[in-house]
Amino acid sequence: MQPNNKMRLPLAVIVAMNAMIGASVFTLPAALSILVGPAAIASYALVVLLVIAIALALIRVNAKYPSSFPVYTHAAAWGGSIAGAMSSFCYIAGLTVALGLLARIAGVCIHTYLPAVSAPLWMLSSTWLFVGCNLFGAAIAQVLQYILIALTLLPMLLIIILCARYFSFANYVPFAPYGIKSILLASQAVIFGFFGFEVIPAMSGQVHDARKTVPRAMVLAIIVTGLVYILFIGSIFGAVPLHVFTSAQMPLSQAVLSLYPMHHWLGFVIDWAVIVTVWGTMLSMIMAIASLFSELTGISSKKSLILLGCAISAVGLIFSNIETLFALVALCITISYTMSIMALFFMTARKKSNIALGVIGCSATLLVMYCALEKLFTILF
Repeated sequence: MQPNNKMRLPLAVIVAMNAMIGASVFTLPAALSILVGPAAIASYALVVLLVIAIALALIRVNAKYPSSFPVYTHAAAWGGSIAGAMSSFCYIAGLTVALGLLARIAGVCIHTYLPAVSAPLWMLSSTWLFVGCNLFGAAIAQVLQYILIALTLLPMLLIIILCARYFSFANYVPFAPYGIKSILLASQAVIFGFFGFEVIPAMSGQVHDARKTVPRAMVLAIIVTGLVYILFIGSIFGAVPLHVFTSAQMPLSQAVLSLYPMHHWLGFVIDWAVIVTVWGTMLSMIMAIASLFSELTGISSKKSLILLGCAISAVGLIFSNIETLFALVALCITISYTMSIMALFFMTARKKSNIALGVIGCSATLLVMYCALEKLFTILF
């Protein structure tokens, strides 16, 4: 990529935010109301700290072993080529499956409003739209990044404004109706909304002055996304009483409509916001995974994009058990995270700060791995 076309800090932050902010921001409030109540705000704050710890650990490793293919280089630094290959496979396979499932979700949601075209065809259309955007020009993909982040944040801002009219601190009492332990339990679900911040190191070859821009973009994206999540969830729990959330599967549109029963268009806006957030994640992750696959195999970026598009399409058409596969995705990604962070323990100069970051970072990733394994065990047995 020519230097003038490389991403600078603002775009790098937006790419990471598009990758992180997914459909869960609209589907999780009901589940959190049942699990933790208003104390979900504390769960988000805790997760922001955990994810920053993971990011700082990865940044420290990348400073020691700079690479355009970090998921391989960092693991190989302590475990050789076998560890590097395992980390790369887990990361690329996990995110490819995740993209297939996201494409499937987008297809089902669009089919609800445009039933003349089948859900699988909408799934394929979403996939190849964003593959094509990356295939035929970086400029198109970069413009779409700005458009999609705007279309993701505007519905969230609308919901925040609507909830502000009915906001009352009385709805925060009791703050933690299910105990302090529930804050930790809820954090296990919340952390999935922060996956994607690592796309920036994976795309370092496309970032201007990557040595400085990559770490800044990662931390800024996590902080901004965390603040957006906290403001969003805080406004909802401040306006909607807990008793309104009758089940963990209750759509957010139904909860907001309880405040504005005459505004039926809100349901349409929130449903399409889910589709747009899925699209934003797909656009960002397709770009990142194709870059990694090109580095791993040595084939051209265009061929990598086409092969990735075929793999995403196959996953979306073949697999249907979304909960199981997303648990596998989380497991694969955190294995790769952990293998990268472990390089901190094998550096020649064993600084205490490196060891501390390694311990904290691995603790956070192991927590997510435990949650993923528990979910798989529950589903399978």
